[in-house]
Amino acid sequence: MVAGIIVLVLGLVMIGAGVSGLRGTTSTINTFSQQHPGEYVSSEIILNSSSAVVVRSPASVGGLIPAGNLSSVNSANIASYALSTKSTGGGSATYTSLTGDYYYVVFSSSPPSSSIIIAGNLRQTIVSGVLALLGFLFVIVGIILSLVGWRRGRRANSKNKKPSVSDSDYYANRQDGSQQPPPPPSSSSP
Repeated sequence: MVAGIIVLVLGLVMIGAGVSGLRGTTSTINTFSQQHPGEYVSSEIILNSSSAVVVRSPASVGGLIPAGNLSSVNSANIASYALSTKSTGGGSATYTSLTGDYYYVVFSSSPPSSSIIIAGNLRQTIVSGVLALLGFLFVIVGIILSLVGWRRGRRANSKNKKPSVSDSDYYANRQDGSQQPPPPPSSSSP
């Protein structure tokens, strides 16, 4: 049971460390400012180390633009300035191994519903995610070990327990057959 509790606590610590690491390496952008009628621009995305950017619900006329090209982009030429995605699927566009400054630009008649998730240090993000996942597994194993230990402890206690004897059973089973109660404990007083 003690081993289960130790594994459980270790799992909770791992989850805490993993979640903390994930919060420190990822950020999300959900708001866009309207620069010109029909042109919406995210806040600047500054990537100092190789990072991944995932755009959920990417716009049909939009893309990730290097900051230096922002003033040159319009709805007709955005495809020539936008970075190409590494993968698309599940309603997301993914850009990997990016460094530098970028903006996500959308041309639309209404504000975009896109959200941009930035995974700062990809290696640290992966390690933090694995740490949180392992912590979750440790919690499950800790609970199982604790329950098994508790159950074994109860069984051991029930085997070692001596049956209680009532007064009538005690007197009925005495060897000499006398039915007298035992003398009261003596108290010595000075």
